[in-house]
Amino acid sequence: MELDDITKKNKLIGRAGVLISLVFLLCIVDNFVSSHREPSNAFRALPGTEQAVSGKVGRRLTSKDDVVLFTDSNRIKIEFQEPEGGLWRGILKIGSFVEPGVYSFMVVPRGETPTEESPRYKVRVFPDKNSYQHSFKSLIYRYTGVSPLWIAISLVPLIALTFGLSYYLSGKKEDLLAREGKAEIFKVIKKGKNWEITFGLGQKHGLNQGDPVLVYDHDGIMLGKAEVTKVYDRYASADLSDLPGLKPHYVARSS
Repeated sequence: MELDDITKKNKLIGRAGVLISLVFLLCIVDNFVSSHREPSNAFRALPGTEQAVSGKVGRRLTSKDDVVLFTDSNRIKIEFQEPEGGLWRGILKIGSFVEPGVYSFMVVPRGETPTEESPRYKVRVFPDKNSYQHSFKSLIYRYTGVSPLWIAISLVPLIALTFGLSYYLSGKKEDLLAREGKAEIFKVIKKGKNWEITFGLGQKHGLNQGDPVLVYDHDGIMLGKAEVTKVYDRYASADLSDLPGLKPHYVARSS
């Protein structure tokens, strides 16, 4: 009964791990695709909010005072922070009473005036959170309001936990099977008309080269007899005559 319980739990945990891993991959793909579909010079915002922004001016900056903001609304401001090389950084602040719409701004070196070649940025201000959320390219963010990258990061401990538990239960299952002189077949190779099977019984379990090994399917039905050809401390290989439908995870038993 204990062996059956461990097998069932391991299957459930394994399926959960696969499902969580698929969600993780979907989040990574969604984040990658959506980020490449978003223009780098466009921002979204709601009235009364702020967010980190950055951009280039084409020359090295040494101080946050080296740049100046030009905007078409005095209710859109940037609180500049210390730059990184030629990259200006700041906090974009949207006034609480800004009307919904698209606004533009430029950041240029102090003492210069904007030209046609100056990078132009756009800020789209939305009237409410619902329209703001549904404007994103990311399907996951659009329907959950949560960044797919943050979801992916939060799933990493769960993936590690499920695979860790699965590894632990697999080891426990191997120990229980070994007490009965049994082990799962974890490798099957076709060799001409015969098969070479590899399983988790070895010298440690009293197995020797030339010993006979019985092979059972998942229902406990004996399918045939193999002969051990290679034996190591914790596993061994055996040759088996042609057996249609032979699969890994069948059980080998020393006789």
